[in-house]
Amino acid sequence: RRLPDELHGDLAVIGEATDGSLAIAHRGSIRPVLVAEGVSAHSSTPHLGVNAVSLMARTLVALEDFAEQELTKRIHPLTGQSTLSVTVINGGIKESMIPDRCEALIDRRLIPGEAEDAALREIEQIIAGLPA
Repeated sequence: RRLPDELHGDLAVIGEATDGSLAIAHRGSIRPVLVAEGVSAHSSTPHLGVNAVSLMARTLVALEDFAEQELTKRIHPLTGQSTLSVTVINGGIKESMIPDRCEALIDRRLIPGEAEDAALREIEQIIAGLPA
């Protein structure tokens, strides 16, 4: 719905569960979904496949290292620190198959001053820097 052109504001109040406290800043969030694609094979011959879950595991360890080493240094006085968490992961279809696909949902919390596109670029750079 479009607001009337004559409506202007210098302040917004956003209702959210904050224990009834007034908050003057909050963290934003992005939730990219990462997809690792491998090659399916029977688990008795894993060398014939590429395990997407293993690929994703290496990626997630690199992202968690980045969060621990870098994001813990990014602190805003009102909102605390930037964070990155793996919140959902799905991969594999059967106990005897090397999985050809794995998805992971990342919850990246942004402090004031951090831009969504820059946070996404950081994630992309970490992934691009992983060994093939």
